[in-house]
Amino acid sequence: MTLNQTEVRFSELDMTVPELFEAQVRRTPSRIAIVYADLQLSYEWLNQRANQVAHYLRSLGVGPGVLVALCMDRGLEMVVGLLGIQKAGAAYVPLDPAYPTERLAFMLVDSKISVLLTKSHLRNALSKTRAHVLCLNSDEDETAPFRTADPVHVSGPEDLAYVIYTSGSTGKPKGVQITQRALVNFLVSMANTPGLSEADVLFGVSTISFDIAALELHLPLLVGARLVLASREVASDGFRLLSELEQARASVMQATPATWRLLLEAGWIGALPRRASAAAKACPGISLRRWRPRKPRSGTYTVRRKPPCGRRSIPSATRSITSRMNRLVAR
Repeated sequence: MTLNQTEVRFSELDMTVPELFEAQVRRTPSRIAIVYADLQLSYEWLNQRANQVAHYLRSLGVGPGVLVALCMDRGLEMVVGLLGIQKAGAAYVPLDPAYPTERLAFMLVDSKISVLLTKSHLRNALSKTRAHVLCLNSDEDETAPFRTADPVHVSGPEDLAYVIYTSGSTGKPKGVQITQRALVNFLVSMANTPGLSEADVLFGVSTISFDIAALELHLPLLVGARLVLASREVASDGFRLLSELEQARASVMQATPATWRLLLEAGWIGALPRRASAAAKACPGISLRRWRPRKPRSGTYTVRRKPPCGRRSIPSATRSITSRMNRLVAR
């Protein structure tokens, strides 16, 4: 065996996220794709709603190379917008509504946004933008007259999927460009190892502007799994989070160490989810010591500190860290 020969070729790399999602829709049209609170959408309904957004955006001249801002909290409309933008051939720029108004304004100007997807109650915070604003939860739904059929694909693997801004901790935030090929490579790699299948339920707690949200929001929908989204209020309350996590019977969840600590302090015993991932920051030793007795031997604990979408294969260093953490948790 030759070390560091980690490149694996996947046929899906020649496809885009919209193409892979539409293929899954054809396989499981009636299966529930996404759940938020007491609302849910099947794969077919989610696809049709995203198609209307895509056709609407196309009518505005949106296509490959165009950036469309998406400023929403977790919810059905957020995922509809995410898919609709990519189906139009454009790239989305995720904006966290909790950011200060000045930061949102900077990113809108810096990325030269001409179209913004948001919700009606957030318009005031975004009032300074000159971009065309579409509120996906408006009573007067501007996308309703548009077709529900899949739009013709006009983007390819080398076109942008999204542009995500850095925290700006060392200066002004900077936009990082992620192509469809890079995103699909990451998603397909993660679907294989550590794995995600149509039998899984992924519990989503990440904000849209966090880099791990790309995995959380896309991957379940490409393999036929169910995505259950927690509100911002639930995700910040350990007891409510634990209750919804158990109610959803989630099998997979990724979060920061701070969120896992909230669950531990709320009395989480590790029965669910079966696979847990901590991202963005190193997990303190005390958290591991508290977690280890609670997790079953089949549990998986992964650590990821850098956005891996720009690579053609999962970094060997990431697999090495994951392997070490698996051994720790299983003891």
